[in-house]
Amino acid sequence: MEEQASTAPKSSNNMITIAGVIILLLLLGGGAYLFMNSNKTAAPSNTAPSPTEAMMQPTTAPTGMQASPSAGAMMDDKNAKTIEVSGKNFSFSPSTLTVKQGETVKVVFKNTDGFHNFVIDEFNVKTTPKQSPDTEEVTFVANKKGSFEYYCAVGKHRQMGMVGTLTVE
Repeated sequence: MEEQASTAPKSSNNMITIAGVIILLLLLGGGAYLFMNSNKTAAPSNTAPSPTEAMMQPTTAPTGMQASPSAGAMMDDKNAKTIEVSGKNFSFSPSTLTVKQGETVKVVFKNTDGFHNFVIDEFNVKTTPKQSPDTEEVTFVANKKGSFEYYCAVGKHRQMGMVGTLTVE
């Protein structure tokens, strides 16, 4: 009987230890999940955005108009050539776009899978990186001839092949 009495507390202690470890892991996992997703569910604040956040915000203007990133002037996007571009892990569709020089272009960027944005450096075009599903429009004047790369600026997405080519004829 002495043997049975001494093994019962050890078994009970082991179960308490295992239960404690499981509870600790659940708490750590839940905390990590909340931390990773805190920006997605955070309520809007009345504070000004950080300089980095401010640079990532699109320029907006009255309905039907958008500030020209390259010229700083207002342009009417009602007559713009509208092009829809979809982004997913890790590609754009279509991967090539062709427009005429001087044409006003409105890109409707549809993020269909993942966390992405749409960037064309030469025309100062940049959408805000967002989680799918999301759609954002950006309007610019294609005032330079040539071939220009558009890409996703999130993490290493560009290096992973999330690029396309804009050709201005």
